[in-house]
Amino acid sequence: MIVLDTRTVMFAFSLATCLLLGSLAHIAPAVAETSGGGKEPNYTRETVSYRVPDVELIAHDGNSVSLVSAIGGEKPVMVNFVFTSCTTICPVLSASFAEVSRRLGEKGDSIEFVSISIDPEYDTQEKLAEYAKRMGAGESWRFLTGNPDDIFKVEKAFNTYRGNKMNHLPLTFIKVRGAEEWVRLEGFPSVDEVLAEYGSAKNS
Repeated sequence: MIVLDTRTVMFAFSLATCLLLGSLAHIAPAVAETSGGGKEPNYTRETVSYRVPDVELIAHDGNSVSLVSAIGGEKPVMVNFVFTSCTTICPVLSASFAEVSRRLGEKGDSIEFVSISIDPEYDTQEKLAEYAKRMGAGESWRFLTGNPDDIFKVEKAFNTYRGNKMNHLPLTFIKVRGAEEWVRLEGFPSVDEVLAEYGSAKNS
């Protein structure tokens, strides 16, 4: 039996993530030149009103979390949907959140980040805690899991449900302080593009 130490495992994970980011650059729609010489982003954007379900979920630190309180209030928040055994879309979304969180934190923005598991039967609190550690999640970033019925309600509320976890979409949701609508980004925006979207929504 081969035993790998923690540094070897982390190196392998980092290498796999880098390779994945490179491969997804080819999978995601290429940045196209417009007739005016500008560039179109490889994601779509819309503003949508969502009613956050009144459900109780479990955070990666073991605490019970009211989703309405966590993301349905006045405070600024970014949300995505992931699962810990995902090897394609989720590591990219999580790496993006990690960098966006770091850069906004340096500016003193008090935005919170929430990643909701769409595989609650596998993603226990312990699994999410391991994943959060791998992602380098700070205090402002919570990973949530819960009862499958409750997770289904959340997916339906945010129009993310696609039948099973393997069909999930790359989505990032942004809500700034005091906003009633969410900015829904579908695709693979760069970190700079996510920050620009947040800044635009914040200043609108």
